[in-house]
Amino acid sequence: MGIMGKTNYSSEYESSNTWKDFPILNFMVAVLYISAAIALISGIVSGNRLAERAWDDATKIAAFLGPFIIGLASAVGSIVCAELIKLFLHIQRNTYDTALNTYVIGMVLQDIEKRTSIIQNLAASGIEQKSGAVIPESSQSVGLKTDAENVSKSNSNPAQDGKERKSAKFASRNLESIVCPYCNTAQKTDRNNCYSCPTTFVFEDEI
Repeated sequence: MGIMGKTNYSSEYESSNTWKDFPILNFMVAVLYISAAIALISGIVSGNRLAERAWDDATKIAAFLGPFIIGLASAVGSIVCAELIKLFLHIQRNTYDTALNTYVIGMVLQDIEKRTSIIQNLAASGIEQKSGAVIPESSQSVGLKTDAENVSKSNSNPAQDGKERKSAKFASRNLESIVCPYCNTAQKTDRNNCYSCPTTFVFEDEI
């Protein structure tokens, strides 16, 4: 994945955490609603049949209310069970969404941190290359150069470069830093040669 690449963290989370909407429970909810309707209808039908056999109005009402109340109670019970199952599914879905959002946020923060580190390393590498420093193979990925390698290059034999070296005189090596007059590169006074151009440094207090 490149620096500006995109990742669908939601798909990654869903593939590693398989979550289904409990189809069996959804089916049970539908069955409970149907059962409630059947119970209520059965209570009404049974009540009417019993009421038809009664010999007076008071008996008819009593005969009707018995099956009707039983059917109504069964219907209410079925509806309550269905609603409890729906509430459970809702809670499960919210829990899953919360876990998914937490996962995505965590992965995005890790991705930002990783990309920031890559950009910083690339920037450090570009600064080293612009300054003319030689980046060793072991440090090319992070763009670093150790002081020991700088000292080693500064003490190298001028003849090995195959270029004619010029000399630049300075008053003292005790200065905090010096600037090469030929390439305008600032550097420390612990060097005998400029690391950016073939110039030899001469300090008058050492002659």
